[in-house]
Amino acid sequence: MKQSITSLTGFSLTSMALAIGFIAQAGAAERSATEMSNNLPTMEVTGSQLNNKGIDQATLQRQQASSMRDVFNTDSSVNIGGGGVNAQRIYLNGVEGTNLNITIDGARQGRSLFQHRGGLTGIDPALLKRVEAKTSGGQQGPGALGGSIKFETVDAQDLLEEGSVVGARVRAGYASADSSKQGGASVYGKVGDKLGLLVHAAGADRDDYRTGGGEEVLRSASDDRDYFIKASLLDLGDHQVRLSLNSHESSGIYARGSSGSDAGILPDPLPTSGPSVPISQEIERNSYSLDHRYQPASPWLDWRANVYLSENEVSYPSSTATPISTEEQGFALSNSLLLEQANWWLKSTLGMDYLSEDSKTSAFKVNSENKGVYLQNELGWMDLTFSLGARLDDYTADYRFVQLSDSDISPNFGIKYAITPELSIFANQEEAVRASGIVPVGWLSRMSEATLQNNGNRPLESEKSEKQELGVNYLSQGVLTEGDQLSFGLAYFATELDGLIEIPGGGMSPGTSINNAEAIEITGWRLSLGWANSDLSSQFSFNSKNVEQQGEDIGVVRRAAAAMGDQFVWDTRWQTTQALQLGYTLNAVARLKDVPANQPERAGYVTHSLQAEYKLQQLEGLTLNLAVHNLFDKNYADHTSLYSSSTGIVAEPGRDIRVAATYAF
Repeated sequence: MKQSITSLTGFSLTSMALAIGFIAQAGAAERSATEMSNNLPTMEVTGSQLNNKGIDQATLQRQQASSMRDVFNTDSSVNIGGGGVNAQRIYLNGVEGTNLNITIDGARQGRSLFQHRGGLTGIDPALLKRVEAKTSGGQQGPGALGGSIKFETVDAQDLLEEGSVVGARVRAGYASADSSKQGGASVYGKVGDKLGLLVHAAGADRDDYRTGGGEEVLRSASDDRDYFIKASLLDLGDHQVRLSLNSHESSGIYARGSSGSDAGILPDPLPTSGPSVPISQEIERNSYSLDHRYQPASPWLDWRANVYLSENEVSYPSSTATPISTEEQGFALSNSLLLEQANWWLKSTLGMDYLSEDSKTSAFKVNSENKGVYLQNELGWMDLTFSLGARLDDYTADYRFVQLSDSDISPNFGIKYAITPELSIFANQEEAVRASGIVPVGWLSRMSEATLQNNGNRPLESEKSEKQELGVNYLSQGVLTEGDQLSFGLAYFATELDGLIEIPGGGMSPGTSINNAEAIEITGWRLSLGWANSDLSSQFSFNSKNVEQQGEDIGVVRRAAAAMGDQFVWDTRWQTTQALQLGYTLNAVARLKDVPANQPERAGYVTHSLQAEYKLQQLEGLTLNLAVHNLFDKNYADHTSLYSSSTGIVAEPGRDIRVAATYAF
């Protein structure tokens, strides 16, 4: 894998050098006289049926997003806690990312390698065009017990100024909380009228970050690198073809195991031996994706096909610890047909997908496989819309000395009624199944021929989930002023994760048994309210949930789920002039009292963020950004961060002043 990453990196830099040379020759003739706006399609972070919350590239630049946590910091349904990079986990409505189907350009992003490392996707936010986070509704791919998160990257055509055939963008930035230096460069162009080429490289060097009040979180520093190549053949008749190659690297010095790896903070004084001794670690991920879409005028064809390869590895340079890796390959195919009559319509989608994941260390190799076929139907009649679908999964999973093989049908049903053209109510019910478990690959080294299934009481079973949602949506235009938009959404949700496959006792304990855990139940409410016109937009988001197992509060359970106090997010943007944009973000979280008896309650907190963006009129294409996160230097810990009796809970970064300059030409 290291060889493939090195090859990709070398190819990226060589391609960038050639492209810059080409731009130097042709750029003067092709530059537009108008300002480079780089307006990209809306990024969507949504719950099923709940009003879509738009996050576009302009919002990410205004917020000075430099990590996945920054991408989601304006939405209360998605949380990323853990402090430093080595302990961060992503949660969607309380469900941890191990139980989500997470993809980049259709390529699934592998399972946890050791502890949770390797499970959280890393990608430069500057590459993102659209993100869709769905908790419920329709087909979301294999293993989507708690929903899915789909990242889609930009095409060269998205970045090019109208009328130009070549372009480039460079940026540099600094953040005070971790004294990080960040930079990136992109070159892009068109070959003929249809083919776009994009080459991108970016990096961030982060020191140990400081929490609110000034305390440093030792050994939280990291170095991150992103390399990206994409070819996009668009508007070729009714065809669109995209080929993308994405490489992400992250390295630092962290604890490999024990509470230091889980909680992201090490005991003081440091031990001299054992898993909590900090060692150098590297996470490397490659993903390759080929995507084809065919949408002719015929109502019988809306074809989508995706083939991908994802490689993930965690390694320990200058250590005897064994590298752990996964390699997943798969595809997804679907076609939709649409039938319409005077007062009814039917959309029917038939699809299939396949994945095979090889996981290995120097001591063993295991494989999991899933074959899926599904039929999804939507029927609209008058003011009613019905959805009905089913998915058949045939799966196998290898836990070294324990194998699981079976098949299941997972149905889903939904109904929506439009009370008025602006106001509608909805309800959804769906199921999902999986066999690959929440056990990190490295933990399988603890397994033996003596390992029992469910403590010897019954054979291992597949994992299943049930999800329900019901709510109301409202969307109207021209409510207060001409051309404005007012939206409102309220939804109740319930998710049950039943039989998650785990090894009790953790990675340092012998794997005496591999078990199906008792069901975890998550119930809650989501609310969104937004108003926007051409100059001003304001978005409110609220999320309240309860997480229990056998009627008891669970707090945070590794690779499974996490509770959080009621959360309220308010994000506002104001375009004061053509050149100047201002922003404000409020994040308020109530105290979390529903915790296990052996853990402390989680304190509530309120943070504020200010942003400013200025496009220089004197130098076309230059944009300056300033963002101040955690304005009042609040000392707080995210509720989804793990608690350790020996180290407590790691705090999040304190006041973080971010400055950046981006030049597009």
